[in-house]
Amino acid sequence: MLDLPRYVREMADLSIRLRPVRESDLDMFRRFCTEPFLIGLDWAGFRDAQEPARRFARDGYLDPDDGRLMVEVVDEQVAAGMVSYRAGLYSGMAKYWEIGIVLLPEWRGRGIGWRAQAMLCDYLFSHSPAQRIQAGTHAENIAEQKSLEKAGFRLEGVVRACEFRAGQWRDGYLLQPAAGRPGPTTSGCLGDRSGYSSGRSPRHDRPARGIVGGMTETPTYRRLYRSRDNKMLAGVCGGLANYLNIDPVAARVLFVILAAFSAGALLVAYVVMWILMPEEPAPADPWPTPTAGAPGA
Repeated sequence: MLDLPRYVREMADLSIRLRPVRESDLDMFRRFCTEPFLIGLDWAGFRDAQEPARRFARDGYLDPDDGRLMVEVVDEQVAAGMVSYRAGLYSGMAKYWEIGIVLLPEWRGRGIGWRAQAMLCDYLFSHSPAQRIQAGTHAENIAEQKSLEKAGFRLEGVVRACEFRAGQWRDGYLLQPAAGRPGPTTSGCLGDRSGYSSGRSPRHDRPARGIVGGMTETPTYRRLYRSRDNKMLAGVCGGLANYLNIDPVAARVLFVILAAFSAGALLVAYVVMWILMPEEPAPADPWPTPTAGAPGA
């Protein structure tokens, strides 16, 4: 059987790896087909419990465009769940992967999920030419949203009425890793293949991209704002501190000292900056709620 030793990642008290499906894992897949809600919100009714064996006999769940790998706890040599990947095409030519994960209840909340998904991203980027990986999740699945964020994903948008579940059409969230990609020893999996082996934050590799549909890039320069949070009066010193990456208290002390030797000129400059510098924008809600009245709301 194929071994993937380089995709072992250490945790505080656990080590995990991704490995191919074995025949002994089919019992878990049969449980997913027949035990309601064992897989959480993805439960969509009873399924043929013999299908996993037929699929395993056909390709071992290693189809080039639709596969699964097991998430194994190394020390205990037990499967905690599985990750999945399925290929798609944009405009008939741009290949992407959509990934997913299912963990057994006893292994949830132990830091396995985000690491397994980051490892899967690294595996797919290392062994396929796809430029994009994406993941979808339910609006109610807060745990998976946090797991994907830890793995380096960011929210791209809400997909309206994309899933029929529990008697109605529901919205979902679509996420993609941030721009840039580190090496396999870093803690996250970051988006496209640019910066393949840099291991650096995407903000240092190139400007981060906005939502794909808008194809909008952030400016390459830094904007100077009055601080919304670090302010004593108007946030001018706090904004300068953020821009220069220094302690806001140190910025205020330096301003007072310079103002004492400027015969009031610096106070006039403060008022001018107060007028000209825009206030820092309020942070947007990273997880928008479905629109009232829309399907899934």
